[in-house]
Amino acid sequence: MEILGIGMPELIAILIGMLVIAGPQRMFRWAYTLGRYAGKLQGWWREAASALQQEMDASGVNVTIPKDIPTRQTLQRDMRRAFNNLQSPAQEPLRALKSEMNAALKLDASDQGATRSPNARESAVETQQHLSNLQDIPA
Repeated sequence: MEILGIGMPELIAILIGMLVIAGPQRMFRWAYTLGRYAGKLQGWWREAASALQQEMDASGVNVTIPKDIPTRQTLQRDMRRAFNNLQSPAQEPLRALKSEMNAALKLDASDQGATRSPNARESAVETQQHLSNLQDIPA
């Protein structure tokens, strides 16, 4: 469970620190005030998110604004998803090139170099080595 990106161990450490510094009387008053401000912050976030979502929908942009305040995990998940969407168009041509090179090398191995020149074979092997140095892409 996370509250504004703060996990349970951090929350317990904060509460113990507040108890030691402020004492039990002021700690409850501070916690009440902190809770009110956290509630206001969440309300402001929801208002801003809904207004921004209405503007995005009106302009035709296909973006979804989160209704809750983002946490570190949700930001990481969204960034990973966006990166995968950017990466996928580049992966398709690389996969096709890799499969063509593998097919060419298999053909070259089956020919045993009967009709190919040594330079063409070296070029194919060199290209295959460069492809294998690229990021490992599942076929």
